[in-house]
Amino acid sequence: MPDFNAFGGSTNNQCPLLDINPAPDFDTNPQDGIVDAESATLVGRVPREIPGKPGYFVCAIAPAGGYVRVRKSAGGFANMQVAFAYSAEAPNTYVTCGAGGFLYKLGAINAAGDAGTDVCIACLRGSYATSGATLCQPCEAGQYQDQMGQKACWPCQYGYAAIEGAQRCMACFYGRAYCSEGYSPNENLFTCNSARLPSGYSPEGGYAIVRPFTDPTNIDNAMKYSPMFNSCSVTSAETLIGFNVSAECKVDMYVMGDLGINGNICSANAALNSISAHYTAPNVLAGLSTKGSGDNQVGVFGALGPAGFTSTVFAASKKAAITKDVSLPTNTLLGLTFTGWAYLGGGDNGLGQNAGVRGVAADPCPPGSLKQMLNGDGVTNPGEDPNLLLSEYCVPCGPGVYCDESVNVTPQNCPAGTYGAVIGAKSSAGCMECPIGTYQEMDGQFDCQVCPVNTFASAPGSTSCLSCGDGYEVSTTGSNICNACPAGKFRDSALSETCQECPAGTSSGEAASQCNVCLPGSYSATPKSFVCTECPRGSYQSKYGAKQCLQCSKGTYQDTRAAAKCKVCPVGSYNPTEGAVSSTACL
Repeated sequence: MPDFNAFGGSTNNQCPLLDINPAPDFDTNPQDGIVDAESATLVGRVPREIPGKPGYFVCAIAPAGGYVRVRKSAGGFANMQVAFAYSAEAPNTYVTCGAGGFLYKLGAINAAGDAGTDVCIACLRGSYATSGATLCQPCEAGQYQDQMGQKACWPCQYGYAAIEGAQRCMACFYGRAYCSEGYSPNENLFTCNSARLPSGYSPEGGYAIVRPFTDPTNIDNAMKYSPMFNSCSVTSAETLIGFNVSAECKVDMYVMGDLGINGNICSANAALNSISAHYTAPNVLAGLSTKGSGDNQVGVFGALGPAGFTSTVFAASKKAAITKDVSLPTNTLLGLTFTGWAYLGGGDNGLGQNAGVRGVAADPCPPGSLKQMLNGDGVTNPGEDPNLLLSEYCVPCGPGVYCDESVNVTPQNCPAGTYGAVIGAKSSAGCMECPIGTYQEMDGQFDCQVCPVNTFASAPGSTSCLSCGDGYEVSTTGSNICNACPAGKFRDSALSETCQECPAGTSSGEAASQCNVCLPGSYSATPKSFVCTECPRGSYQSKYGAKQCLQCSKGTYQDTRAAAKCKVCPVGSYNPTEGAVSSTACL
């Protein structure tokens, strides 16, 4: 037997297989390194030299990402009730999985030609692996892999993009996808027309405006995890939802023209309340990255059919299990509005049809949007030719304006004193008054300006801020009132922006524009005095702005307060002390 012990190691660098199955077996000689039981659970091991102890080894479980090569023997086992046996090759041979394959199992073994042993698994399409991988990695966004067992992903050609783990590249031009040439057109699941953009066209995002055809189900459940449903009113009656489609097939969905519910804003913060997804195929929309309430994320899946998008919104989490109160999905049917210019699908489905849903082309655009000519072929009516691009779209009205249903050509500016933060505002109700302490002097703006220091706006909807006068200040920007300088301070608006301390020798009352100099017979010993103090009896002060009073000298006295000078003792008398308060001190 090898001279192996737990801490000293062994001079034998040959590691036998390890059977970790506690079930009884028929191994007649467990020490010979040959595991000859069909019930065995085998673990491959490899020798590792002990650091600092040359020539001594320990047997370590073979790492994931490869396997230990073993031999399989069958028959010829006298007095043994087994059909075959395994033994590790000598010396031990560890084989690393090649690039494009992976093996996540520890202690894996492989016998040539034996399907019952471990093998490296080829990476699926949309993923790759370098050599010795324990798992395959998904292709990064902007790359794809349409074959199995690959060591790398390929970049999408210019103008095309893909989400993480993509098997092909797509590009949405005005809401329609064009597949890259790198994707095989023979697939049944994702058959795309490989037509390229016509010469002279550049990648550009598209738009669609949809509406719910049915009220969302389980809305109370959705409000607990989705900001959109908690902040916005989503009903089949009048809700419009904007679809912004990027050149990379990403779709941002947000409610248009909604001022908000439950004390929350909706379309005034469309980004916060939006749900994002990607066209993963021309007729499939999916996403699992939108931030929800707490640790939740908002997932969405939509399948496009002749009636529209049958969409499902649900709570998801990468940190913890979904709680019961948010476990129910929310379903609704989304479709195009009855007017305007738009496609709903992500691209052509290879049959010259836009996933069975025709584009809408009829005046006017829905309220909250306006018609806009985009880079295209000049065709007004959406066609079914995958080589033609739509030229006109109904684009949601941006911030600072609203698109009245009666005036559908030119957006109307929000007037001065208001701001338009609402995306897709349908009327002037989307223009909100500037709050107290702010103003807006221009029209068509999406926010208000904060009143600067020493100005104020005391009423909502102000177009300018008023300056604080002498003796008043505003301590912070955005105030709704001027504050009077407290007693002992002053403010001359031509000299300072804030109330200043009156120095010693002066004083001031509340809301003073200047400090009052102490008169003769009075003083103030410290700054911020709100009144000058009269000199007490036995003292005087003949100067203006004095910080203290002086005692009457010998031979004088003062029997009144606030005196500017002392009285002299009568002729023939004398006062030998200082600070006398009466003529009786004169002897």
